[in-house]
Amino acid sequence: MSEHLKDELEFTGTDTYVLDDELAKVVNTAIKLELPLLLKGEPGTGKTLLAHAVAQNLGTDLLILNVKSSMKAVEALYQYDTLTRLNDSRFGDSSRNVSNIEDYIRMGKIGQSFTTDKK
Repeated sequence: MSEHLKDELEFTGTDTYVLDDELAKVVNTAIKLELPLLLKGEPGTGKTLLAHAVAQNLGTDLLILNVKSSMKAVEALYQYDTLTRLNDSRFGDSSRNVSNIEDYIRMGKIGQSFTTDKK
């Protein structure tokens, strides 16, 4: 994203989402720094509505991570498929390169947010 375009982007809310000053600062700081914004809070407080409004305003896709109590933090970052790699190394009938570990890593939502070319 060019500096000129980045300076012009500012989220001030929408017809359906009223933004207070403090939240506006947080959202616009994340936009200007081109960093993901992690929202947390009680159900029904507008986190998803805010995320959809900001994504629509920026013309970008939205990554949503629904966290469950059984979820481990690393799952949100990535998952390493050891069983498939072991199977491929034993039987060799895969198009994946067993010596390339990246062929066996699937990025989670948080991992995707840091590795995507899209901002």
